[in-house]
Amino acid sequence: MVTPSLQHEAWDVTVANQSLTCVPTERLKHYATQYATMRDAQVVLSNRGTSFLDYTRIADTFSSFELGELNSRDFHRVLTQMNSTYDATNSLLKGLEKLMVEEQQKTSKLPH
Repeated sequence: MVTPSLQHEAWDVTVANQSLTCVPTERLKHYATQYATMRDAQVVLSNRGTSFLDYTRIADTFSSFELGELNSRDFHRVLTQMNSTYDATNSLLKGLEKLMVEEQQKTSKLPH
């Protein structure tokens, strides 16, 4: 499964070329919080975000479906796994979005 990446290249470049030295400390704290939260969410999505899924069972269930031999219990279990994974991922991304919006609002109120 391929997980889309969260875009944070601009932050990585500014850290690498030390451009952040001219950013006020309070503003920098908010940017760092946003970056760290995005990075942590990416790690979860990449490594543990799909740990609920049993890919072999999913593949077997879909092959059984194609052969017309689908067991309703297996189908229900696969759908439950997929739904749980979706719910966990959705919750993580909603939390990330909420924090990002809050941090951006705080940052926009800081003097330039």
